[in-house]
Amino acid sequence: MKYDYILLDADGTLFDFDAAEANALKKSFYHFGISFQDNMLIKYHTINQMLWRKFEFDEITLKDLQRKRFEMLFDHIKVSFDTAEFHKYYAVQLADNAQLIDGAFEVCQQLCKKSKLAIVTNGISVTQNKRFYKSPLKELITAIFISEDIGYQKPQIEYFQFVFDALHINEKNKILIVGDSLSSDMQGGNNAKIDTCWYNPTSLKNETDIQIHYEISSLYDLLEIANE
Repeated sequence: MKYDYILLDADGTLFDFDAAEANALKKSFYHFGISFQDNMLIKYHTINQMLWRKFEFDEITLKDLQRKRFEMLFDHIKVSFDTAEFHKYYAVQLADNAQLIDGAFEVCQQLCKKSKLAIVTNGISVTQNKRFYKSPLKELITAIFISEDIGYQKPQIEYFQFVFDALHINEKNKILIVGDSLSSDMQGGNNAKIDTCWYNPTSLKNETDIQIHYEISSLYDLLEIANE
């Protein structure tokens, strides 16, 4: 086994966040009696991604992100509503959705036989913990590291140093990070000086100077990499 430790991103890598997001948003709109249309989901997804990218670069706080994404969405659809109340309900619905990406369980089931697995995720602690412990992955993965708990987020080196210290990792050449985000996971791996594996199922182009050691379109490809 080439890697003693494999750090796995959560949303978009292990968990089907797009499905969870869509389900949670629709339920929240219906709960509060707000008419829902599919283009609202597309707009929310765009807003949410933009704000999370700002969070990665420490340009916005998590609390402001939670508030602002719904403020921007409601402003776009011309609805006046209490964003704090909406977020509270939405977060509960999101936490109840623990759908996995195809192959996530089976691949982790094989990887954990020879490597220690840990989840590294930017997110809200209550939501991410609940989704993790609702899933079958909890039996296979050693630990989950959530940015809200740590006080730093991917791609910050301080986030990764916390993870390394918690797992008592000394040899960085024995660590692989796997994730779908160039700016968060792959840049974080570069910052931390560990090998990177970009999960890229939609064949996006890497038009950055971020170094990618491996690129995969299916999680099953991880098994071949880990066994090199």
